[in-house]
Amino acid sequence: MASLRDCDFGSSFHHQTISRDCLVSNAALKITDVYLKLGEEVFRLEDGHSRFAVDEKLAIALKNSPSGNVDIRLIVENGETIDSEIGKETVKAWQEIY
Repeated sequence: MASLRDCDFGSSFHHQTISRDCLVSNAALKITDVYLKLGEEVFRLEDGHSRFAVDEKLAIALKNSPSGNVDIRLIVENGETIDSEIGKETVKAWQEIY
C-alpha cells in the first residue's frame, strides 16, 4: 500500500509528474481517477490515456478557487486511494492559468 508524503504536485495532474520521492511503493502507479474538492463541490477527472482533461466548468472553478490548499484524491488502477493537498501557491497560479 502506498502512502503519500508531503509533496507539491505543481500545476500538472499528469500522473507521471508525481516524484518517486513522494511515494512509498514497490510498483508503478497508474492513476485512473482524480478528484478535486473546490469549496463544497467535488470534480472528477477521468483517465484519458494518462491525461486528465479540464472542462470549462472545472476551469472556471479552478480560476475562482479561494486561496489556500485544495484537497485531491487519486484513485490507483488497483482501487487504492491516495489523499493529499495541492499547495496554496499552485491554487493561486490557477487564477493566471485559467
